[in-house]
Formats: sequence, C-alpha cells, structure tokens
Amino acid sequence: MLYKIYLYIAIVFIIRSIPQEYSFDAYTDIFVYDSAHVWAVTYNGNIWKSTDNGSIWTITDTQIDTVWKIWFTDLSNGWILTNRKVYSTVNGGKNWTLNYEPDSINFRDLLFISDSVGFVVGFTEESSKIFRTTDFGNNWDVVLDSSNIGLFRFGMKNEDLIWIVGDRRVVYYTNDLGDNWKTIYKAPNYVGFYLFQAQLFDEFTGILGDGEDQIVVEGFLKFTTNGGLEWLQYGSNVNLMFGIGDFHFLSLNECWVSNGNRDIFYTNNSGLTWNTLQDHTSLPNSIKEFYFLDNHNAWGLTYQDIIQTCDGWHTIIVRGTLSDVEQINSKPENFLLFQNYPNPFNPTTKIQFEIPGQARNDNTLVTLKVYDILGNEIAVLINEELPAGEYEVEFDGKELPSGVYFYKFQTGTSSETKKMILLK
Repeated sequence: MLYKIYLYIAIVFIIRSIPQEYSFDAYTDIFVYDSAHVWAVTYNGNIWKSTDNGSIWTITDTQIDTVWKIWFTDLSNGWILTNRKVYSTVNGGKNWTLNYEPDSINFRDLLFISDSVGFVVGFTEESSKIFRTTDFGNNWDVVLDSSNIGLFRFGMKNEDLIWIVGDRRVVYYTNDLGDNWKTIYKAPNYVGFYLFQAQLFDEFTGILGDGEDQIVVEGFLKFTTNGGLEWLQYGSNVNLMFGIGDFHFLSLNECWVSNGNRDIFYTNNSGLTWNTLQDHTSLPNSIKEFYFLDNHNAWGLTYQDIIQTCDGWHTIIVRGTLSDVEQINSKPENFLLFQNYPNPFNPTTKIQFEIPGQARNDNTLVTLKVYDILGNEIAVLINEELPAGEYEVEFDGKELPSGVYFYKFQTGTSSETKKMILLK
C-alpha cells in the first residue's frame, strides 16, 4: 500500500424499534448580493433565499445533489455548481437549467465577474482545469490546465486581479481575464502542509493562509510585498490550531481570521497584537466562510449555521440553522448507505449506513471498504456481522493525498458505492 493510514473508527450502534430513513445536509456556500438579498446553498440542493437581511428565508428544493457553490450576477441571473455540472437561473433561483457538463470533471469553485464572463474550476485524474465563458455560459473553454495540482478556490479583487489557490501550495493569478496565469506562490515541498486561502491586493502584495500538519493542523499567515519573491510571517503568533477557516483583510494592517476551533481573531496593527472577538463559548460552529460587505457588516457560514454581524464580529446574530439530522417518516425496505459528511473533507469524514428492521433478529455480514480512484483498496472500515440498526463510521485520511475516493458498502444480498473527496 502506497500510503500508510491511521484510522480512527467510531462505530455508533443505535438500535430503534422502528427504523427511519435519514437525510444529512450541510451548508456549502453563501452569496451576499447586498444588505438585503442573501442566498445560501446546501449540499443536498436546498437554496435558502432572503430579501430582508436574513429575517425571513424562502427555502427551495432544487432536486439537485452535491451542490458546492452559488453565485448571482444580479437579482435574477445566477449559477450553482455541483460535482459534475453547472446550472443557471434567470428568475432568482426559482428554477434551474443545466448549462454545462464536461466529461470526467469534478468541479470545485465558480466565479463570475459579469453576466457574460465567468470561470469554473475542477480536476480530473491527471490535472486541474479552469474553464471560462465569455458569452453567458453558451460556450466554455479551458484557459488553464495545471498537471498534478488540485486547484480549488477562486478569489477576486476586481476584473483586473483574479487568483486561484491550489492544494499543493500554489497560487496563480491573472490580470487579463484568464488569458494568462502567473505564479505568485509555489512551495518547493508540499508534503505535510496545507494552503487554506489567499488574498491579493495587487500583483505585488498579498496574504497567504497556510498550515502545517503535526498532531493537528496549525495555521499561520504569510505576506509578500514584492510579487511573491519573498514571503514573511505576518505579525505575531495567533492561535490557529485546527487550521484556518477563512480570513478577510481590509489592508495589511487590519484583518479578521477564523480558525477550526470556533474562534474569530482581529488585528488592526499588522498582527502585532490580536483580539479574540468570538470563541468556542459563543460561536455555534467553526466559520468556514466569511462574506464582508464592509468592515462592520459581514456574514459567516458554518456547516450548520448562517450568522451575521453588524459590528465587525464583536457580536453575532444566528440567521439560519440546519438540524444535525433531518428525519423523513418512511420505513426502509433495503439496506441504506448515506453520503459521507462532510464532503469534501479534511481529514476526517463520517459514513453512515442502516440495516433494516426486518433483519433485527439476525446478524448480517457487512463490509465497508475505501478505494482510491484506480480501484486500489485503501482501508477496511467494517468487516463483521452486525444486527439491525443505524451505524456511523469515521474515516481519517490524513496520510492520503487530496483526490477522489470511493467507499463500498456490501452485504450478502446488496452492495452500493459512493464517491467522496479529500480536499487538503
């Protein structure tokens, strides 16, 4: 086996007299158009829309699975991105039409700078590709093909400065709408490190959110003022254990940073000192995405919460919350395998399955295995006889590279395979 794995497997045996089917969901992206209009999208394809600053939400089930991103160019025209497809709307998200579906692409992010010009990024087994449209999504062309690098997150200052972050600690940028891409950061050795985020002020000045995987991921910040020729540590140490969720810099002097331990930090003196604005006692979950309207008004997204601030994160308002488990009143007739959560994951994810009630008095031989994209067996999570009930297995892929993996659930009478994405 090429990669040594340390697996932490937590198996939860939940035996109920009347089994139920469960559907697990999570927020995956938020888009704030202005102070009133906000959209959020969930993994299972539910779109939350507010026209009154988050006081009331209209929830639409698009019937589209594995939704990663959402973007609107005005109050009518918008886009969502799934694992394999790009969809568009012309009526504010009430209806969605398939726009683009290339072969063998796993999409990760999208960015539009106008109704007509936009970008999507995804990866294949061999490379990452950035696609661009200049005609409202009627046609898409590859403008960057980067071998062996998993590009996954766009950023934009304006149409003259767009960047993309890669999993092997690389940042490209373009100042000509994607015709050419230049490297502003590329680490010589990426093993054991993670690049979380980047923000560029111009072609010479920028910030990186990086991390090192020791016992847990520890995040740290770097900055450049000479176009990436030299990257220096930003300010003094700040507690970024469990990595960086997101950050927002107004300038090199003033910024907000969230970590994976449910904290928000703030500095207005270039990181010489930091204030803890929120911590694990006040934040419901760790913020994975910021969306700032100005230095006072901002939104944050966790896997289960939409939150807002009107005073620069000194106080928070919870605007929307997903239940950890959404129950559907139906009795399963077959063995059930659910999509792992979270997905993408880094480095752990949970896989749930259910053995139906009619087998309650009989044990069933169950196997649950993980495979890489070439079909090589990576791990055996379950291989034993189990009674009826609901089960949860936690898979830790910290020793694996980013990429697509598959988990296969099998009994003597049925089998099912699902895809999951490790994104470091």
